[in-house]
Amino acid sequence: MVTPSRFEVVRQDFERGIKEVELLLALDPADGDSASGEDAPSEAQNSEGVAVRRAAVVLVVSHFEGFLKNLAEDLTDVFNTGEFPASSLPQPLREIHIVPKLAEIVAARNATQKFALMKKLDDVAALWKSQAKPSAGTLDSSTVARLITNAQRDCIDTLFSTFGELNAVCAGDVEVWNFSSERFEPDNIENRLLDVVRCRNDIAHGDAERRPTADDVQRYVTFFSALSKRLSIKAEQIEDGVKAQQA
Repeated sequence: MVTPSRFEVVRQDFERGIKEVELLLALDPADGDSASGEDAPSEAQNSEGVAVRRAAVVLVVSHFEGFLKNLAEDLTDVFNTGEFPASSLPQPLREIHIVPKLAEIVAARNATQKFALMKKLDDVAALWKSQAKPSAGTLDSSTVARLITNAQRDCIDTLFSTFGELNAVCAGDVEVWNFSSERFEPDNIENRLLDVVRCRNDIAHGDAERRPTADDVQRYVTFFSALSKRLSIKAEQIEDGVKAQQA
């Protein structure tokens, strides 16, 4: 039996979150074949369906953001073994551990506070000494996970560039299963992320007029499933590159 990679495990966790969303969608009265006549949903059922679909959008985006944070933490662990000289670590990864601490020192109002903050630099000092090998645990996975503030393209691309990825991982399309045509079709990643995140934000901010259809929510779910596969594969490629560097 093949042991799944750490990033495949992260993706499988996300897929379990998708199952939770699908269980919620199963409560939607509109999830059926009848659409007119005496079998058409009542007004109360329509209201219930709107509530279910709105909740499903918020839930699937939350699960996806959690998936991104888990990817961030596991990618940090790849570089956090204590086996790499600082010069071989991606510069953005080093910077997010150093620059905020320097900014705190500059912003400190008095000498006592400045010196207290400067002592904390000892924890990350090895990160800017080219030949030093930062010890295991120097990199803070929670610091990297805080890069995930939303599910937009820029946020995802920034996450991967922090680990040395030179290409925008969210550029172009991803193949998504279309249940109507029963085939895979390209879906532009940036446009779909804008669509679903805007929908989620409208709902979260109390816009009662934002009423995603059952097709909308199904499209969001299948899109995120496809995108999670793409991103987990990219994370595996980064890890493989690190392993090759060590060999």
